[in-house]
Amino acid sequence: MTQLQAIILGIIQGITEMLPVSSSTHLMVFSRLQGLPNQRLSFDIFLNIGSLLAVVIFFWPQVWDLIKGGFAFILNKKSKNRDMFITIVVANIPIIIFGGLAEAFFDVDFHSPILISSNLIIFAVILWLCDKESENAIKNRTDVSRKDAIFTGIAQVCTIMPGVSRLGACFSMLRYLKYPRLEAFRFSIIMSILPVSGACFLKTLKIFTGSLIIENWTMVSLGCVFSFLFGLVTLFAMDSFLKRRSMLCFVVYRILFGIFILTQYKIF
Repeated sequence: MTQLQAIILGIIQGITEMLPVSSSTHLMVFSRLQGLPNQRLSFDIFLNIGSLLAVVIFFWPQVWDLIKGGFAFILNKKSKNRDMFITIVVANIPIIIFGGLAEAFFDVDFHSPILISSNLIIFAVILWLCDKESENAIKNRTDVSRKDAIFTGIAQVCTIMPGVSRLGACFSMLRYLKYPRLEAFRFSIIMSILPVSGACFLKTLKIFTGSLIIENWTMVSLGCVFSFLFGLVTLFAMDSFLKRRSMLCFVVYRILFGIFILTQYKIF
């Protein structure tokens, strides 16, 4: 891998992680088109750390409320932040349970172009239907209920399959439940902080314990920095975009990308 390829992978991660288009699929397709081996775990960790930092900084007020809510939960003190923390935790319980079961008992070919393209297209249609049908969403609805968080968490389970997109699945469910686009987007991103940070933490421990070795710090640093920078820019862009536009452009893109993957069958 060259430095330029590491930078491009960082850019791809930063942008696509904040869009309903499946970041992991984009990284895999680019790597295959460039003839690169699958990213090493160490490189993948730092790509995710970069985009995670972008989310934390952009949503810092909400993240700080989550932190305070976590302490309030531990100390058993009632507060709005505590309720928000519990809601986010509840939303992530399904993916923790079913994600672990899927990894333990099911052997899915995550490189199947037919499976990937099918999920890109099918969930593009779902995204369009949910977004379109909720044009009459309840305005000024900013607090996601505990029940709706559970439904959103169940939708997140679909991301076990390749080509689905965590953001796309959660956003679709929240739009179906009549939440405004911006609130659906923000909650979908924020609820990913806990599982992504937990996964990054556990994988980073392997570096400090010596079970995972960083072979090239320059490459992982470049990937992390560009993932962070472009993730932050994309969040600003999406926050502005969703105030006046629908998800139709991403629906069309997913369908075209799915078709493109099928035309590049041989790279898989």
